[in-house]
Amino acid sequence: FFATLCPMASSLDPYRCETLAVAWDGDPSNGVLDVRIDRAPQLNSMSAQFFEDCRQCFERASTDPQVRCILLSGNGKLFSAGLELNNLPDFAHVDEAGRRGLHFYTFIKSWQAAFTAVAECLRPVIAVIHGACVGGAVDLISAADIRLCTQDAWFCIKEVGIGLAADMGTLQRFQKVVGNDSVARELALTARKMHAPEAVRIGLVSTVHPTLEECRQAARGLASVIASHSPLAVVGTKVNLNYSRDHSVADGLDFIAAWNAAALQTRDVAVAVEAQLKRAPAVFARL
Repeated sequence: FFATLCPMASSLDPYRCETLAVAWDGDPSNGVLDVRIDRAPQLNSMSAQFFEDCRQCFERASTDPQVRCILLSGNGKLFSAGLELNNLPDFAHVDEAGRRGLHFYTFIKSWQAAFTAVAECLRPVIAVIHGACVGGAVDLISAADIRLCTQDAWFCIKEVGIGLAADMGTLQRFQKVVGNDSVARELALTARKMHAPEAVRIGLVSTVHPTLEECRQAARGLASVIASHSPLAVVGTKVNLNYSRDHSVADGLDFIAAWNAAALQTRDVAVAVEAQLKRAPAVFARL
């Protein structure tokens, strides 16, 4: 995997970890990072180590000047079966309820941080989903910027079916992603499966593709276009989309005005205009 995708693998040494396979997609100079959940024998289930690896990977990518866009997918026959339930912590040794609750709170917040790192990563994240996407995996893709899936993909907000409420971001992000509160509540309260045709209809994914390879190719095409734009403009667009989603229109307008008061001073605007006049590709400096 690394030999074919990453001729400059040494530059990715800081990304090496136990549960993710990380490589450049094609030429490293294009700036597209390929991140894959790499626990195929365990159905890409999410262990405690996965949450730590995920947080560190996306926090690192967020400030890596060579990274311009990220592809997120899973190795093996499915995207992810969700949480590894036999890997949950046991605080039974804490015999006082209030203190035991505080331990659980700290633990939940630490796992939430992994997917918040995806949502707040300054580089756009494109999720490529195939096969099952269950429980915690829905939390994860809800934190991505763009989602594509294969025609055999299916989704399930499973938590209510195993006796708990989803607590890694689905209940906070999913309904904003699909823009349909009724459907979001139905899926979360019933734990039923949703297949690819419904997922694209409600807006969870942008497009559906016949095979995983075709889905990856479509994602690469999007990533290539995104990576060709000014990295400063891309970061500003993502940050402001996230901010405006969670604030009023007036607050969002104030925020982008303040942001662009600094960002418009970049040379990237002149570089982009000059390239368009010459009908040539623009070449932007790294961040």
